[in-house]
Amino acid sequence: MTVLFNPYQTNHYLADEGSLFSARSPTPGTGLATVAAPTSITDDTKPFLALFALKPVAIMRVRLMFASLGGGTITSLRSCFKMDAAARGAFNQNGGVIGGSVLSFLNRNGNSAKATSCQLLAGANTAPTATASMQLYDDDLVRSVSPVVGDRYEWRFGTPSEPNTAMPTLATVAERYFYPEAMKVAANTWWFMHLALAGQTSASALEVQIDVAARDG
Repeated sequence: MTVLFNPYQTNHYLADEGSLFSARSPTPGTGLATVAAPTSITDDTKPFLALFALKPVAIMRVRLMFASLGGGTITSLRSCFKMDAAARGAFNQNGGVIGGSVLSFLNRNGNSAKATSCQLLAGANTAPTATASMQLYDDDLVRSVSPVVGDRYEWRFGTPSEPNTAMPTLATVAERYFYPEAMKVAANTWWFMHLALAGQTSASALEVQIDVAARDG
């Protein structure tokens, strides 16, 4: 029997060995609230996603879907990814990140007892002031006009880029994909995803799923 191999489907072996993990917002159709204030990708104290790695992990994919939008006139949406190797304190403790919802990682291999050594906070997070070791890796203009309920955005790390949909306009529901380079989060390092909704005056809510590979988990 001939088995066809798709070079773009690179996660199967990770699932086979029990090294692929997913965390997601717990209720389909219900998002996690963002900070209830305007945000900027230059404001490192309000990450939407904050991941702390006790051992090295690789970020494979992030998916976001707007479940609802807050008040105000949201004029655009940007995203960025940052890492900070400074000693901010352990996960959800004094000196670390607080305030968001703790999302648990599940092994995508039902026969594996492996557990990942990273922890994730999502939503209305508060982080300490950025340190000199904070580094910006990727920055995307996700939408040039206000997001729409039902929008779906996906960041595929280390995946060959494919043609994207055109920048959506007005009330058109968007499904867009972004292809940042692969990222590996070192041990005892924070990884952040920032969302900047220009003009936001109250909280928005987004569903989220994030996949990581932890081969030494």
